[in-house]
Amino acid sequence: MLLIYARQLIDYVEKIFEAIGTPSKQAELLAGQLVCAHLRGHASHGVGRIKQYMDAYKAGTLDPKAEPAVEVEGPCYANVNGNRSFGQVARRPSPWN
Repeated sequence: MLLIYARQLIDYVEKIFEAIGTPSKQAELLAGQLVCAHLRGHASHGVGRIKQYMDAYKAGTLDPKAEPAVEVEGPCYANVNGNRSFGQVARRPSPWN
């Protein structure tokens, strides 16, 4: 059995996203969230998504350099335009980062 430490996997996944132009801070967030989801038993939202993101990038439906923008904000809600960025990047920071 192959043993990969979480930190090693995060670093590797981060490099994958940086290779397509994702800013390092966003790549770090994305990699951490994917690995964390996988470790928590949510494989459908874990590192298996990398292929889906790469396919979306190749198809032009994902912009790894996009900056999300808050269009409307209220006391308990926000309408965020992800501008074809990653969902993890488009949402507000959470305590799980």
